[in-house]
Amino acid sequence: MPKENFGNVEITYDMLAYKAKRFGNNFIDSIICYAIVLVIGEFGNLLYANYGYDGLAIGNLESSLEKFNLLYIVISTMYYGLFESFSARTPAKHITGTKVVMRDGTKPDSTAILIRTLCRLIPFEAFSFLFGQFAIGWHDSISKTLVVDINKYNSALQKKGGTDTKGDDEAN
Repeated sequence: MPKENFGNVEITYDMLAYKAKRFGNNFIDSIICYAIVLVIGEFGNLLYANYGYDGLAIGNLESSLEKFNLLYIVISTMYYGLFESFSARTPAKHITGTKVVMRDGTKPDSTAILIRTLCRLIPFEAFSFLFGQFAIGWHDSISKTLVVDINKYNSALQKKGGTDTKGDDEAN
């Protein structure tokens, strides 16, 4: 895995990820989380059918929507929490060339990531991007984090102190 570079750099508005990239991040990460939930649910259904163990069984989606939604909340919380804690990037952020930083440009600590992750559970939080000029949602503002374009961020790091960013994922 490439080494992620972080530094104390001023985050400017032009460095922020555009709304389209943020939408893409949400869409791709949601699809991945739903796929994981479906795989776990099918595995649970197999365990139930073969061994009578129903702890992970979802059953028919129409009749078990609450169980499916609960499993989605657990999986998505783990997904965002783990990926953003370790690399400040989910798989979607790797695809779109973005990453999470604190407002001062440093790597988010585990507390900020936990707050950010839990804020995603706020009803209608996804719609918070519709208001305002910049792509900053409630989970960003409450956790004091931002999502930046990695190339613009790395460029600012290089200008600031000649930081070597060759280890970063430059293809994005």
